Amino acid sequence: MGRREFIDELERRLRKLPNEEINEALEFYEQYFDEAGSENEGYVLAELGSPASVASQIIASYAAKDKETGKRRLSTVWIAILAIFASPIALPLSITAAVVSFSLIIVVISLIIAIGAAGIGLLLGGALCALLSFTIIISSFGTALLVLGIGFILLGLGMSILSSAIELARLASYYAGKLVGKFILRRSTAL
Repeated sequence: MGRREFIDELERRLRKLPNEEINEALEFYEQYFDEAGSENEGYVLAELGSPASVASQIIASYAAKDKETGKRRLSTVWIAILAIFASPIALPLSITAAVVSFSLIIVVISLIIAIGAAGIGLLLGGALCALLSFTIIISSFGTALLVLGIGFILLGLGMSILSSAIELARLASYYAGKLVGKFILRRSTAL
């Protein structure tokens, strides 16, 4: 048996496969013979064995590949069926998760605004006490010093709370940006 007989017999035994698979296999073995050269044709034929054994290996490989593809198609069908039946549950849960997330965002923003407002209130109250102490100084020096001290304490607390509110706002915007970035990245890779 020569090269041409081997290829013809292999093609005959592979006729159950799709044409694309047959052409791919025949092309592979044609190249294999070409690379070995005509002087090594007998050696290649001995190495490969009979066309029947080569064909059975190719068919077994195709069957395993087709089985795996069939499993993927079947799992895709099951996922689609599951999505259809789960939508009456998943849709309200998704809406609920979105509303809860939005509510948490509103709560965090409100908390930051409230802390900032408290800081501003303490700053204004401290400044007012400090100014008021200068008007009281004529009537009662001790009381003026007490009001001035309370004013400075309120100014310090106000600056501390206001700087904390600014830091909280910065952190909240940083983590919100990271979260939105991950969501957008996940959406763009999914498409």
